[in-house]
Amino acid sequence: IASLALTGFASSSIAEDNALYVQLGVGVSNEVDETDVTFGGVAKSKFDFKDSSSYGIGIGYDLGAWRTQLDYKKASTELDEVQITGVASATDITGDVDVSFYTISLYRDFNNDGKFQPYVGVGIGKAYADIGTITNVATGSTFAADDDSAWSYHYTAGVAYEATDSMSIYTEYQRSQTDEFELTGNANYNSISDGVTSSTFTTGIRYSF
Repeated sequence: IASLALTGFASSSIAEDNALYVQLGVGVSNEVDETDVTFGGVAKSKFDFKDSSSYGIGIGYDLGAWRTQLDYKKASTELDEVQITGVASATDITGDVDVSFYTISLYRDFNNDGKFQPYVGVGIGKAYADIGTITNVATGSTFAADDDSAWSYHYTAGVAYEATDSMSIYTEYQRSQTDEFELTGNANYNSISDGVTSSTFTTGIRYSF
């Protein structure tokens, strides 16, 4: 990535006139993959999640063909069920799950002279997961809340429409993956060994200064 970036920087022009920008986006559809978890002392059980929503804000610097960007994104979902190893049917559960992402990203823009500007990007950062109280729907029994942090990574593909010289409307797909969450403070569930993987479709506005 570094050698590709250097090549792009060398061939691109000096930074754009309106180089600094901010953007605000809302996730219109977010799919969270099921993940392995140790639940009730049983390893390789699985948490299943409902679809969720997200919002985020970013601040970046436009170098012409390339952009660097700092992001904050919060994804909110709910637990749907847990499939415990050795148990025939899944157990319905409820519980809020919030994951906050803080990332730094590098984007490559195309067709900068046109109204429609496709782009791709990669990013790395930290994800902070906050799992609320989990309730067994059938029995009403509860499990205490817990939280942890892990490294996160993403790749992104999108397109921006230049509405004015300083404002663009963008739509993008982002695939995010975190490392393992170690929920050591909870005796009932811990070690989300797959991390959290999600697919997000986001639309938003980008404003350049």
